[in-house]
Amino acid sequence: MHGVVEEPQGWRASPALRCLRPDRIPPDKTRREVCATHGSCGTVLRRQPGCGVTGLTMSRLRRLLISGKVFFLTCNLLRTRSSFVDADLACLAEAIKGVHARRGFLFTGYVFMPDHWHALIIPAEDDTVPRLMDAVKVASVRRVNARRGTRGALWQPRYFDAIVRTAKQYRAALQYMHFNPVERGLVAKPEDWRWSSFRCFGGSGEIALEVDRLELPFDDNARL
Repeated sequence: MHGVVEEPQGWRASPALRCLRPDRIPPDKTRREVCATHGSCGTVLRRQPGCGVTGLTMSRLRRLLISGKVFFLTCNLLRTRSSFVDADLACLAEAIKGVHARRGFLFTGYVFMPDHWHALIIPAEDDTVPRLMDAVKVASVRRVNARRGTRGALWQPRYFDAIVRTAKQYRAALQYMHFNPVERGLVAKPEDWRWSSFRCFGGSGEIALEVDRLELPFDDNARL
């Protein structure tokens, strides 16, 4: 789908993004990578009640298969399964940590809620969002079912993904995730919710799951 470019750690990112982890800083590109399916992936503008970001497009008709872009992901718990408690959220965190270590994608922000979770990711060059989500779902189902002593699926078959195209959209998605627990009435302040990346960016409190830090361009309209 894309031209072959040799880069460290098996992933490709836009020139506008740099990962602050020294072992994952790719060289600047001389041109922007353009996906052959851009503009034809059946995306529609939509906001899910309590579970979406205005201004981002959620793909529904055909699953996006491109790498090297920033994705905002939403995964919902099956309505027939009981809401997650702290021990279940810890299982989800460990599952994502394991998949992150094996597949080398960038995990740059998240929030885990009792009935859904969001994340900002950049897949490795040779990986795709569907394969990543399958891996996370399988790993988390095994861990949660083992803890609960249950069997069967946990997550809804469909999930939602959106390409984050500008620095402004990225910051908006990050803010949305961090304030999600406040909007739901679970805590009074974002820093009070353990299961998000808010504490990774400063403040006190235990960090449940570390993230890969990105240096964003100052211009809100800069393309990622």
